[in-house]
Amino acid sequence: MAEMTPAAEAIAGLLAGGWTYAEIGRSLGINGSSIRQAIHPSPGQRQKPLAKYVPVLQQLQGTAPGTRPATLPERRKTKSGNVASVRKGIREFKTKQGETQYAARVKKGSATLQKLLDLAAQTGKNVRWDVLFQTIRTISDATKSGWVTGKLPDGWTAATLLSRIAQPQQGDSWKPGDVSGALIALAKEQNEGVVSATGGREFSIFTIP
Repeated sequence: MAEMTPAAEAIAGLLAGGWTYAEIGRSLGINGSSIRQAIHPSPGQRQKPLAKYVPVLQQLQGTAPGTRPATLPERRKTKSGNVASVRKGIREFKTKQGETQYAARVKKGSATLQKLLDLAAQTGKNVRWDVLFQTIRTISDATKSGWVTGKLPDGWTAATLLSRIAQPQQGDSWKPGDVSGALIALAKEQNEGVVSATGGREFSIFTIP
């Protein structure tokens, strides 16, 4: 049975105030599933203590869902003093302009794709991706394997994409929660020269300013 830890108590207070797990996670810069595991761990799973986030969770009490805290706990450092990797499978790097960006290359890795999109939404970054298809047929009737690029539709943010993945609207061809399916569908729709593409098997996804 889950314990009512300080973090769980604070999360319960936010949920009662209209917050969702995803909104709490975005405000704290962590995945919403970690928030859920802190209050309702899955059978056989360890309850997440989230002790270092308790002050921030308490700070958010009584605020509107989506409010960003004034400060966040310092992220874990490596032995060399560098900031530790944000998520398994996600690489953090600095641009020449000194901006922090994120990238990942995965095969059928919807969880990693979701985490990178969460990061993009939390930090207000744009996002692009490439999908490696086993077979692509073009207008010239050429058939080959190769990469097709996708991007956020005009007017969309990463948060918009996450919302549409969770709750597809009329015209969306993916199932609820199907991250890879949504990225594949958008990439195919956005490339007029591609008549058909099958076997999306690998993804390269990255944030951009």
